[in-house]
Amino acid sequence: MACAGFAVAQDRPAVLLELFTSQGCSSCPAADALFRDVLSKRSDLLTLSLHVDYWDYIGWKDSFAKRQFTTRQKTYAQRSGRKSVYTPQVIVNGQDHVVGSNATAIKDAVARAAQTPRRVVLTLVEASLAITATLKSNVDGTGGPVDVLAFYYKPQGKVAIQAGENAGQTLTYSNVVVEITPLGVWNGKGVWSKTFQRRTDTQVVVVAQQANHGAVLAAARAR
Repeated sequence: MACAGFAVAQDRPAVLLELFTSQGCSSCPAADALFRDVLSKRSDLLTLSLHVDYWDYIGWKDSFAKRQFTTRQKTYAQRSGRKSVYTPQVIVNGQDHVVGSNATAIKDAVARAAQTPRRVVLTLVEASLAITATLKSNVDGTGGPVDVLAFYYKPQGKVAIQAGENAGQTLTYSNVVVEITPLGVWNGKGVWSKTFQRRTDTQVVVVAQQANHGAVLAAARAR
């Protein structure tokens, strides 16, 4: 039997950082370390590492990579008018695109995101076996449909790289995404709610994002 649920709601909305990275990219370990040792420890940030597969051909197949994450990064690029993708790259709240190892650029992008007025409130009510996500708008709608996504991740991943640009290194990654699951689409008005099952092998961040990889309106981590 599930125990009584408890609610998770933040007084100040967290800023979502998506790091697109690869085990086969020699420029990525610095960004991975910045995420692991600094950014992931901040309570005002939600950090997620998404491993892409387009560097697999250069000598090492990334064990965390998924085509789903590569497609997400490419869609971000297309939406912003860019013709190519790269690693390491950080997307801040679905909008700012910065080099993943550039701590100053990330700091500035986070500051801009934190100043954005809060338009949506996301609450997670948790029980032992399930989580209920609820969204409501602080204003007269969100200006269009909102995709609600569950990012399932493992808090840490450690890999001994045996070939490719990072051969000989043992790298530790933080908040490694294993799957992105759509929970539904909200029209941006009134209240939206969805209950979904917990997973015992991963943790989860729920994200409300304007449709087609637009701005992140709200994000919250289940406890």
